[in-house]
Amino acid sequence: MRSTRRITLAPLSAAGVRQLAAGSSLDPAELYRLTGGNPFFVTELLAAGIPEVPAAARDAVLARAAWLSAQARELLDVAALIGTRIEPQLIEATSGGSAALVDEIVASGLIVEDGPRLKFRHEIARLAAEQAIRTHRRGAIHARILAALRTLGGEDDARMAFHAEGAGDGEAVLRYASSAARRATGGGPGLAPGSGRTVLAGATLRRRHGSGDGSGPVRRSRLRGVAHRPMAGCRRGPRARPGAVAASRRSPP
Repeated sequence: MRSTRRITLAPLSAAGVRQLAAGSSLDPAELYRLTGGNPFFVTELLAAGIPEVPAAARDAVLARAAWLSAQARELLDVAALIGTRIEPQLIEATSGGSAALVDEIVASGLIVEDGPRLKFRHEIARLAAEQAIRTHRRGAIHARILAALRTLGGEDDARMAFHAEGAGDGEAVLRYASSAARRATGGGPGLAPGSGRTVLAGATLRRRHGSGDGSGPVRRSRLRGVAHRPMAGCRRGPRARPGAVAASRRSPP
């Protein structure tokens, strides 16, 4: 309509978010990281005042996703589980090499180009998309990502172990987590008890809250649903079994 004027709001600066968050219980730096300074997401999180994706923010993300074709919507779920930064060749490999589907999710505005990679425009958008994935579908999606990483010759064992855990592939979890632990400890032949779980826990946090290649700083999100359980299928070390430690102390030498 001629009487309508559309005004595009620029993202708030980190200082602007800090000023808005003054007096709230939310950490300004984490708030800026999650929202990218998007004024709508910032105000919704501050209004909610609780550590979860607000319903209005979630609905705004899912409303955009609803316009995608069924195949592109499925690919958006894959992208949400890949992590913060997404290699185009990886997401294309999960879609059978369809660059058109990748173009469709980029056109939605939920995912943008970030140099040679892709990323969600806002971390809160990725979290909203991830939390919308049905529990029974997550394993199959992780399996697709793991298969694509193998096809592309992925060498990030911690990343492979993370997706193997999500896929419920215990054998692959142990193989990749053990290899990642050996690399982390300088390539020694042995695997210290519980070290595989430690490596995978760090990898999980990096995949979700750091850089896409696992090299970024580890940040723990305050949003609900981002915490992770100990890695399934890995043997717990003595510290995880205080009763066993006590028993060993009582045993004769």
